[in-house]
Amino acid sequence: MPLQRKRLQTLIAHRALKPVIGDNDRAPLFEAEGTAFSGTLQPMDSPADRQVYGSEAARLTRLITMEGEALDMGTGVEADGCMYRIIQPVCRWRGHCTAVLKKLD
Repeated sequence: MPLQRKRLQTLIAHRALKPVIGDNDRAPLFEAEGTAFSGTLQPMDSPADRQVYGSEAARLTRLITMEGEALDMGTGVEADGCMYRIIQPVCRWRGHCTAVLKKLD
């Protein structure tokens, strides 16, 4: 079943940059230019999510998209002025892709 168009929003995928050797800053760096795609973000607040991720589930979001070519683990995703990072391998299904995103501070 395809995603409902009314739930889709425009997101931007930014490739991760390699960390600079000797840099102690733990904030991930991403390319300034990104690739626009459409998808939906869903909170991970189910009992199963909380059981798997514990208290960290409050900072996690599930991304569902039908355009996952530019997505890999470590990729940055920009949505509504917030930046997220894909923290697990992207699951690619026949008609869509899913990813677990962590909100960056």
